[in-house]
Amino acid sequence: MTDIRVVTYQSTNADAGKEWIAFLTMPNGEYLPVRFQGATEDAASDAALAEWEKHRAEREANLARREEGRRKAAKTRSRKTEVNAAYNSKNREA
Repeated sequence: MTDIRVVTYQSTNADAGKEWIAFLTMPNGEYLPVRFQGATEDAASDAALAEWEKHRAEREANLARREEGRRKAAKTRSRKTEVNAAYNSKNREA
């Protein structure tokens, strides 16, 4: 797991079973804009981590697709540079 932190708060005036709220904090310090509730601190924290893990495969697939797109774009740029260089070289000789 990445450096995800769970931040919890206890409310004294919340509905029964929702006394604890948990948020996930990203490595860059930003909060995931979703809250998780539970009757205990552990329940709220566990719910937050379970949701994070549930979407792990999707996040990893998205990162892999993004990286593949970057590789393809770099290859295209490289090919265009080679074609332009060959074209310019040919025109200079003429």
